[in-house]
Amino acid sequence: MTRVYLVRHGSTEWNESRRFQGHHDVPLSALGRAQAARVAIRLSVEPIDVGYSSDLLRAHETAQIIVGERPIPIITDVRLRECCFGEWEGLRHDEIAVRDPELWEAYLGNPAENCPPGGESLNVLAERVAAGFRALAGAPITPGETEEPSGWFAAGSTSPRGVLLASHGAALGVLLRALLGFDPGRERGLPIRPASLSIVELGPHGTEALVIGDTSHLEGLEETRAAWPTRA
Repeated sequence: MTRVYLVRHGSTEWNESRRFQGHHDVPLSALGRAQAARVAIRLSVEPIDVGYSSDLLRAHETAQIIVGERPIPIITDVRLRECCFGEWEGLRHDEIAVRDPELWEAYLGNPAENCPPGGESLNVLAERVAAGFRALAGAPITPGETEEPSGWFAAGSTSPRGVLLASHGAALGVLLRALLGFDPGRERGLPIRPASLSIVELGPHGTEALVIGDTSHLEGLEETRAAWPTRA
């Protein structure tokens, strides 16, 4: 079995002002760095052999803070980026509702199929993130797949005991749903907040969720709860 620690990046100033970030390369805020440091403490005793990260600064910086001085490589992959929100990036929900009321309502009603102007739907995001994870792990992503074990689980391979994966809210949401055999196009239901931790164990025959969206390590950080938007 390989244990995967899925961490959403710490908070940014755009998170705190509730703006869509998407592919915009927004750095962590002071709060976000403090949150990432709490995750680092939480995972300090865990056997992590390799780290993967979105190539966007807020996720990569979160991974770097978590790894700290440990001699663990962090591999970035563009496929682990957040959903692209196109022309809505940099805007707040209320600004989008005024600017594109019909598109906004359609997106809220069915984000799996509908997308922001110039952006991605959740279904497109799910395909991208799943492809990235498959390439990294070299293993089937859903419990129903019947391929022979490969990559991490191939006969004779040295599978990592622990893997850190730092990414984004929507990206981690669709990945977790895919790994657990749920509909990846559903937007809601998993609390993937800034600096939250989810833990899954992967084996050649399926996935078991141990923790989903835990933020108990952030207790006592001022402003943390206020900086829990649902987006990006």
